[in-house]
Amino acid sequence: MRRFFLFCILALMCNSIFGQWNVSSITDSHLLNTGILVRRYASDIKFINDKVVVSENLVITILDKDILSGFRFFEILNDSLLNESIDSKIFDSEGKKIKNAKVDLFHEKNNGSLLKLVSSKDLSFPLTIELEYKKVSIRIRGILNWNPVKDYNVSVQNASLRLTVIDTSAISYQSNKIPLNSSYVNEDGLFIFIWELADFRAIKKGNSNELPLNELPSVKIMSKQ
Repeated sequence: MRRFFLFCILALMCNSIFGQWNVSSITDSHLLNTGILVRRYASDIKFINDKVVVSENLVITILDKDILSGFRFFEILNDSLLNESIDSKIFDSEGKKIKNAKVDLFHEKNNGSLLKLVSSKDLSFPLTIELEYKKVSIRIRGILNWNPVKDYNVSVQNASLRLTVIDTSAISYQSNKIPLNSSYVNEDGLFIFIWELADFRAIKKGNSNELPLNELPSVKIMSKQ
């Protein structure tokens, strides 16, 4: 009896893991005018000593196969990511991980990175992609752009940006349609800023209220050093 009970718990845990990115759980409001849905986009930027450390986890569901060919992953830092530094997973419509499938990035100068699916078999849509990476760069002058909404046909369920700095006088920031959720000083004396965007609906092209692409929700971080 105990073994059966443990087996049931294990089965429930497996189903929960498999179903995490189940497409059937997406609400109708998030599907409206949507080709790509950002399920989770968590970014962490640290200005520590003379370096910038960026860690990101991005989960997107591709609802329209044709849109994938033009979807660009915009990296926060200018220097290109290496495919070897990216951990990618692909899930089917039921949220089950597809074996022997991954994502490659093809960089276009000043225009982000194109996503390309690599698989030993044909993939059916919709499907979900998870990308995760960490990158360390020397401190740069200029602007770091955080853009959870890549285009008009993109909806966002949850996106958050966490910025950690030693000295607030070294940076400035400008938020466009993304609220600063909280800011505080942690136990190590570091300044923490957190922006969050939730339940953003895709904009229908041709709508009189359509925003220019450069006015979509974003956060700009300017380094003064």
